[in-house]
Amino acid sequence: MMDIVTPTQVSIEVSGIEVIALKKLSLVSHALASKLSHSASAEQRCLATVLDDVIRRIELSAAMPSAEGREQGEPDGRSSAEPVRSGRSAPSAREAKS
Repeated sequence: MMDIVTPTQVSIEVSGIEVIALKKLSLVSHALASKLSHSASAEQRCLATVLDDVIRRIELSAAMPSAEGREQGEPDGRSSAEPVRSGRSAPSAREAKS
């Protein structure tokens, strides 16, 4: 059983649609918190904030390079089969010469 204070590291797979559902649940939780009385509102707001933190950790974890890629020797965590995704386009002719 998990202790309420001590963090426990777990590993789960979460699909994009599940993250979207969690975000919608967070929106509903915040809206509900604004409609409840003082003590119930504070508790609901606290629960919604915890859900927001979990969503942020999921998104940060998904954005980080995978441990699998690091084990395969790629410095940025990608496996050699993964394409590099960036906001930059291909280098211009001038950049390619230098």
